[in-house]
Amino acid sequence: PEFKATARQRIVRRIRTRHAEPSWRERLDMLNPFAWVSRLIAAPAAVRAMAMVLAVLLIISGGTAIASSETQPDNPLYKVKLAAENLELLLKPAGESRTSLLVEILDRRASELLTMSWQDKSDGAERALVNYEAALQVGHKMLDPYDPASAQNTAFAVQWQEALARNMAGIQGLVDAMPPRMQAGLRTAIVNTQHEVSWVNQLLEKTPQRPEPGPTKVPEV
Repeated sequence: PEFKATARQRIVRRIRTRHAEPSWRERLDMLNPFAWVSRLIAAPAAVRAMAMVLAVLLIISGGTAIASSETQPDNPLYKVKLAAENLELLLKPAGESRTSLLVEILDRRASELLTMSWQDKSDGAERALVNYEAALQVGHKMLDPYDPASAQNTAFAVQWQEALARNMAGIQGLVDAMPPRMQAGLRTAIVNTQHEVSWVNQLLEKTPQRPEPGPTKVPEV
């Protein structure tokens, strides 16, 4: 966390120490949107790797909007967004913060699937469906070692169940309004989500019901 908090400050400080008046050739390079790509390709492998790590850090810390929530599966930068999300999920400590992020990611994938379907973009919708199902698999894997006696496991199961039901209802409510060729992929997402909901319901059925607290007795004075 300390490195993450100070990384951007160090980068900005390093940039500000450079000379303020670039040469005319540097000005031309700054106007060329592909100049930095050619320099990165020509750089040693270690430099390219460090550049990728730096880019991911900037994305996670909010230093750039490249992988913002606006990016859709038909955008070339969409893979950067997925990589940033996966790394953020990996770095989250196990518990509520990680499960909440996974629920948010599932909501994003469902939204992207509906957006691509509404825009009648078959390639984007296909990628969105694959990524939506990947999010389902991550949730399934996290719940696979389910312990009915664990309050943390139960809380995640309930949270995941609500997220699945919410997204399934949203897709079901819009599937008939979508272009005909987009409906098959949406119905596949619905069926897969239904299977996941049924599985989570079975887990919750194994969870012992905790007795509700009775009325509190006020001691007599």
